Amino acid sequence: MNYYRKQQRQPTTLTVNDSYQGETIENKIRRITNNKEPITDGAPLIYTERGNGVEAQYNIRTDRFEIAVEAMDTVSKSHTAKRDQRIGERTYDTMTPEQQTKFNTDYPNNKHAKAIAQQKQNEGKA
Repeated sequence: MNYYRKQQRQPTTLTVNDSYQGETIENKIRRITNNKEPITDGAPLIYTERGNGVEAQYNIRTDRFEIAVEAMDTVSKSHTAKRDQRIGERTYDTMTPEQQTKFNTDYPNNKHAKAIAQQKQNEGKA
C-alpha cells in the first residue's frame, strides 16, 4: 500500500491527517482492463488542420515569452485607448468642433457620440 500525504503548514500544533491511500499504476491498469472501464485520465488530444501547420501555442519550439509580450502589448493598447477615451470625454467641451468630430469617429462608444446618435435618431422619428 502506498500512502501519499499533502503537505500543509499548520498555524497551530494541531495536525490534520489529510493522507489518502493511493493506487499503484499496475493495480489501476488491472482494474481498468478487468472491469472494462473507460480511461478517464490523461491529457486531451489536440488536432489542428494540416493546412494551418503547427500553431504557436502547441509548438514546443515556440518562444513563450514572445507570445506573452505580444499579448501584454494588446492589453496595454486597450488600456491606453480606454484612458484616452476617458480623458477625451472630460475635455470634450474645450475641444474645437473638428477635434470633437475626430474624437467621435475615433471613439464611437463615448458618451458624447452616443448622445449625438440618440439626438439624430429622435429627430428622425419626429
